[in-house]
Formats: sequence, structure tokens, C-alpha cells
Amino acid sequence: MRQFKKPNSPENNKYLIHMPNLRKEFCKIYKEHTKPIIKHYLDREPNYKPIAYTIYAGKNRFRSGLSYILSGKKEQGKAIGVVAEIMWATCLIYDDIGDRDILRRGKLSAWKKFGLLWAVHSAALGLDVSKNLLRDYGLDNKIIKSLEKNFLLTLKSQIEQDCFFLSTSPKKILKNYFNKGALGKWSIEAGVKLNKRISKKEQELINLFAVDLSIVAQIKNDLQDIVVGPETALCMRDIGEGIVTYPIAIFYQRANKHDKKIFKEQIWAKKNLPIEKTQKRVMPLFKKYNVLDYCHNTLQRMVIKSSNTIKTIKDTEIKNILLHWAETYKSI
Repeated sequence: MRQFKKPNSPENNKYLIHMPNLRKEFCKIYKEHTKPIIKHYLDREPNYKPIAYTIYAGKNRFRSGLSYILSGKKEQGKAIGVVAEIMWATCLIYDDIGDRDILRRGKLSAWKKFGLLWAVHSAALGLDVSKNLLRDYGLDNKIIKSLEKNFLLTLKSQIEQDCFFLSTSPKKILKNYFNKGALGKWSIEAGVKLNKRISKKEQELINLFAVDLSIVAQIKNDLQDIVVGPETALCMRDIGEGIVTYPIAIFYQRANKHDKKIFKEQIWAKKNLPIEKTQKRVMPLFKKYNVLDYCHNTLQRMVIKSSNTIKTIKDTEIKNILLHWAETYKSI
């Protein structure tokens, strides 16, 4: 498994801007409100250890943070946040097993740490424990059925992406990203339904906002895999493992036959190729066809579109948090 080494190239660094402090606020909510409930439901049962382990290894707590804030900081909003964390961890376990990834967020993936059978058994229980938790907090069956539907959409998107070819159209990739962000959208939609200060019309606008941001988050993740990543991340992982992402699809759509052949024969799905060599070969090709700038501009346009969607919301606190959150996706 190839470890990330931070690139120093100016060509890479032109895209880098640090995220604002909104992540700190989400992490504070997770620590004070979400984590105690996770410990209560998961830590005392050995079958749930792989799920708990995967949750605790995470850093981005926007699912639990946003659902709690959007609910008007209600107890049921906490429950939705907890379930969002549990279900996303469940998806990650399945994803790592399918890809045979031994690392997740710089640590051993759950199946590698606990064994394949234990990890599969734990992931299979993720939906049941989530449903029970939502019932314990008095949430209705519509929210529970919606959870199941969005969980299956997320799993489906993971399987589909593994089956994409280099010739897959960028539009099909974006459609897949819509499904991949289903759990994040669910946590936002379920949270906002609990807030009586938000009208039904405003709920619809926030739901549209969540749809756009779920796609934006995936594009940003794709770009980070190419130009930069946190210390625990992998660099050039998608290209090395033969995963078709939006930037790769854009390149393949734009490139001539000669450059496609170079990419396919010398770069694509070469797990043992050192990161430095991969970058050295990839960046000139992507620069030639303006791939990174095009994807970054697409990301920024979608952020602006999603932000404009919610500007009429009357609740200033919620509107500002959503706008602030959207701004964090404008840069890489």
C-alpha cells in the first residue's frame, strides 16, 4: 500500500487553501453529544467493535454536526447524527473489504484489524442497530425507511464505481456521486424535518442544497487524491488502483488517442508505481487538457449554485452555517 507523501510542486500547491474552523464546531458537537451515545450503543457489544473502531478513526464529523444543528439542537437530532456515523462506518467497512484495502485513514481497516468474518458480521448489524436507535428516540417509520433506502443507494454507488471503465462518461460519474452522498443527504433532510422554525418550502431548499453539496464533496475528494491530502491519506490512490473518478473521466473524454494510450499503459492501475513517478506522468497530461482547472471550476460553480438556493432562508444561524459549510468546498 502506497503511503502519501506531501507534494511540493507549485502546480499542486496553486489549488491549496485551508478549511475554515467549521470542522472544529462539528467535532465539538460530536465529542459532547454524539460520541457518548455511540459509546452507549456500541462499546458494550463486541459485535459492534469494528463499526465503533471505524467511527472513532474518523475526523470529518459534518454528518452528526449538521443534523444536530439543523434539528434545532434536539435530542432526536443527536440520534440522527449517531446513525449517520454508524451507517457511514458500515459503508466504509464494506468498501474496504470489496477493495481489499488494508488501511483506512492511516490505520488498519476494520477487516484487517478484526478479521474478515468479524468485520462482515459487524457491518451486517449496522442497519439493525441504527433502526433500533432511531426507534428508541421516538423517530417515525418514514425516517427509518428513508435511512434504509439511502443506505442501499450508497452501497450500490460503491459497487458501481468499481465497475466503471475509463470510457465512462463524466455525467454518469456525477449521477453515481449523487447516490454516493445519499447518507449525508439523509442526515440533513432528517435533521431539518425536526425543526419547526423551518417551513416546508425552506426544507425543500435545504434538501436541494444537500444534493448539490453531496456531489461537490465527491469532486473535492477526487481532486485531493491528485494534488494533496491529509497526512493519513493516500495520494494518487484512485489512479493507482484503477478507480474511475470525475477528473479521470474528464481527461479521458478530452485526450487524444496517443495520450489515452500513454495513460492506460504507463499510469493506469499501476499499484506498484511510486507516487513520485505517477505524479510526474499524470500532471503534465492533466495540465495539457486543463483537467484540474475544469474540475475545480465545476466544483466552484456548484457551490455558488447551492449557496444561492438557501439564501432566502429566514433562520440566520442555520443559513450562515450552511453557507459557511458550502464555502469550505470551494477550495482544495
